[in-house]
Amino acid sequence: MSIIDKAMKKLQDNKGDSVAKRITPKIKTTKYKEKAKRHSRNECKLHIDRKQLISAGLSISADDGSLTVDNAFRRIKRPILANAFGKESALVENGNIVMICSSLPGEGKTFNAINLSMSIAIELDKTVLLVDADLPRRNTTSLFGLEDEAGLTDVLVGENELADVIVSTDFPDFKILPAGTKHHHGTELLASNKMHNLITELASRYQDRIIIFDTPPLLITSEAQVLAGLAGQIVLVVEADRTLKHDVEDAVEMLDSSKPIGLVLNKTQTNSGSDYYGDSAYGAY
Repeated sequence: MSIIDKAMKKLQDNKGDSVAKRITPKIKTTKYKEKAKRHSRNECKLHIDRKQLISAGLSISADDGSLTVDNAFRRIKRPILANAFGKESALVENGNIVMICSSLPGEGKTFNAINLSMSIAIELDKTVLLVDADLPRRNTTSLFGLEDEAGLTDVLVGENELADVIVSTDFPDFKILPAGTKHHHGTELLASNKMHNLITELASRYQDRIIIFDTPPLLITSEAQVLAGLAGQIVLVVEADRTLKHDVEDAVEMLDSSKPIGLVLNKTQTNSGSDYYGDSAYGAY
């Protein structure tokens, strides 16, 4: 049995434990643009409308834990937090740097990156920084209405300091680093020494924070593989019944097997009927 088959079998064995509601995230159209009035950059807070998040299928903030998507990401985040801050964290270099990727576009990595970020943010003692490093698509930046904000590219070209472009939100302990100003060499910036230095700074400067990178698909750009080499943990999102097995195998071959690598099987069909579109099961290679 191949490593992919083993991972898939483990996921299927856990099937039904966590199910997300049948609502397709409106990554390209739903934006949260309400902002608190500001007197200085540091006082800026992005308003996150939780009702809109729920309608977009992106809310995991139910106080009673009844939402099945909430339960899904509770299960996904536990090994990630353990690798970052638990007993095994000493064995994981840059364990607080987590890369969310996929083999190909459209498999749901941004959906998972946002849900995972906000799920971790509701922990009592954890803060999260979500970084939009998918510079060609910029779905995270667009979703939160931050297209006009300075961000990652501006830091990499030396136009802004990191602390000046991190956007605070009114969702407790959740911050966003948007993609930033569009740059004609944007993808090359992701593979630059400046990006390496930035990740090193994030890992050491914010040791009590999980930094989650929404990155380009592995089989589309070479920059994604470079980012995978810099991250401490990797989460590979696979769309059930769509992503070909050999694409998953090719993507895994590009990753460092010595690092914790998790698989999120997205949009799997369940036995619950048409009210649900799938689960976000988590397994490890």
